[in-house]
Amino acid sequence: MTDKNIIQERKEKGALTFLTKPLDEKEFLVSVEIHMKKHMEYLQLLNLAPRDKLTGLSNRAAILAYMEDYLALRAYRHLCLILLDIDNFTLFNDKYGYQEGDVLLSHIGKLIKDSLRGYDRTGRYRDQEFLIMLPETSAKEAYVLAETLRTTIETVPLLVAHQKLTITASFGISSLIDNSTYLCHKLKLKNLEDLFDLQNIKNSDRLHIEKTKQKIRDLLLEMAHQALAEAKKAGKNRSLLFKNRFPK
Repeated sequence: MTDKNIIQERKEKGALTFLTKPLDEKEFLVSVEIHMKKHMEYLQLLNLAPRDKLTGLSNRAAILAYMEDYLALRAYRHLCLILLDIDNFTLFNDKYGYQEGDVLLSHIGKLIKDSLRGYDRTGRYRDQEFLIMLPETSAKEAYVLAETLRTTIETVPLLVAHQKLTITASFGISSLIDNSTYLCHKLKLKNLEDLFDLQNIKNSDRLHIEKTKQKIRDLLLEMAHQALAEAKKAGKNRSLLFKNRFPK
């Protein structure tokens, strides 16, 4: 094929490469390698998309970015995290298979999404764990929401292999303001409010403030994990708030 008009027409229809005959082996292999690289870059972009393909919720990177953006605001306001873990998920996969495990994850994702307010944020944190971010929410309010969601998960059965299964989940809750004493103790700060409500922005060490807020994010996640671990240890299917405990 040597007609330039036909070649252009084929490219407009989606042809990626034009090779002449007789086919040059080296040119052919280089062309394949180039387009394989482009394809891998495309797949990488898909993985960086802000949505978890299975549940339709935010992925780990996106929900953490939401959290960073909220903490970056120069306002000291309530923020709670809820870490949800599906009870006995590994046993479920072993018994019913990974395909049904994906169905379960999608099922939990929908229940979470339907239970939250418009300004809440949630995402699949890792494997069977989901992270819920609750702006303008106190620890007590977060506990009520967690218990409501826990009850919903327990009472809405999952249909697997023609049988209705009862699913349960455990919840760990941490709070920016209600756990401020603990956060200040860990970060050696007098109070958190001065970190957010800056009186003199020009003279503030913005880099230090940013790093400190990143530490706050990591601590809030760690605290939610600790509360979740205690909920699991206490028998699962329950919600627990992180308690301010200090080493002697």
